[in-house]
Amino acid sequence: MTRRKKFKSIGELKENIAKMNELLTGLITYVIVFKKFTSNPKFRELLNSQVEGALEKITFDEKKTNQIYELCFIRLYASFEAFMTDFLRELYIKFPDSLPRDKKISVDDILDWKTQKSTRTFIIDHIAIENSYDLPTWKRTLKAGFGIEVFKDEKHEQLFNLLNLIRNMIAHSGRKFNSKISRDSAKFIKRKTDKLGHFEVTDFELDDKNLYENLVNAIEDVITQIENKNIA
Repeated sequence: MTRRKKFKSIGELKENIAKMNELLTGLITYVIVFKKFTSNPKFRELLNSQVEGALEKITFDEKKTNQIYELCFIRLYASFEAFMTDFLRELYIKFPDSLPRDKKISVDDILDWKTQKSTRTFIIDHIAIENSYDLPTWKRTLKAGFGIEVFKDEKHEQLFNLLNLIRNMIAHSGRKFNSKISRDSAKFIKRKTDKLGHFEVTDFELDDKNLYENLVNAIEDVITQIENKNIA
C-alpha cells in the first residue's frame, strides 16, 4: 500500500477550521449567557448604577449575532485562500518535475538572492502564487499537474464559486449587489432570461450563519477530495 505523504498546509487548514468553530461557539455562547443574566432582575440588583448604565449601552440583537458569523466567514475564506497557495507550493517542492517550464520571471526578481536555494524557493513561491490566483486557475493547475480533482462534482464547484462571490460582495461591496457582482454571477449562474429588465445597486440580504456552515462543509469536502487522491 502506498504511504500517503502528509501535507502541512492541510493540517493547518484543519486547525484553522477547528479554531474558528471554537471561537464562534465561544462568542455565541457568551452572547446567550450575557443576555440571560443581564435580563434577570436579581442579577440587576447586584449591580451598581455605573455598571448597570454601561450594560444598558451593550445590546446583542440578531443583527449583531449575524455579524459574528460574517466575520468568521470572511476569516475562514481567507484561510482557505492561503491554503490554496501553501498546498500548491508544497506540491511543487515535493514534485519538482511538475514545475511549469513556460513561466516568465524577470531577471531583476532573482538577482538579489545569493544562493541557488533562495532563487529556487523564490521561483517556486512565485509560480504557486500565480497558479492559485483564483479558483479556476487553481483547479486547472491541480488537475493538469497532479491529477487532483478538488471539487467532487459540478454542484460542489458551483457552491464554492457562489461563496467566493458572496465573500467579494461582503468584503468589497459592503453587502451590495452591484454591476460587478451581477456580471460575475452570470459566469456560473444560469438566468431564466437574458433580460432582467431592471437594475439598481441594492443591499443584499444574507443568512450569515448558513453561509459560514456551508463554507465549512465545502472546504472539508475539498480536503476529502485531496486526501482521497492519496498523493504519493
